[in-house]
Amino acid sequence: MTGLDTNVLVRYIVQDDAEQSLAATALIEGGEQAGETFFINQIVLCEVVWVVKGCYSAGRDEIGRMVEQILRTASFRVQHSAEVWSALTIYRKTPADFADCLIACTNRAADCTETATFDRQAAQIEGFRLVSSLLD
Repeated sequence: MTGLDTNVLVRYIVQDDAEQSLAATALIEGGEQAGETFFINQIVLCEVVWVVKGCYSAGRDEIGRMVEQILRTASFRVQHSAEVWSALTIYRKTPADFADCLIACTNRAADCTETATFDRQAAQIEGFRLVSSLLD
């Protein structure tokens, strides 16, 4: 199994740099044909979402489809995929960032009763608790 870094996965998905995209495609598609499995950890997945949103102006629907495609790709093994599927479901139903949704699901899977946050948007996710600051 080969782990994929964010930059390789982004080049494969967005195909924005001729040389690196070609190399990423050759690696992944060549590996698929040879029966290789590629590991995508949760940090890489969050970074990919951040890059396609921030640098390529991808919308929520596009990001949701991209994450789902990654999860459904047979040659990709996503770290704690059940948590990522749950996070994707929450992401599609709320205005929260994907990373916050994944934090909620990962913490829940680790038996956290709640996740404390100052982020008002994240606090709307079940399992988060808004921590009031002294300035509120």
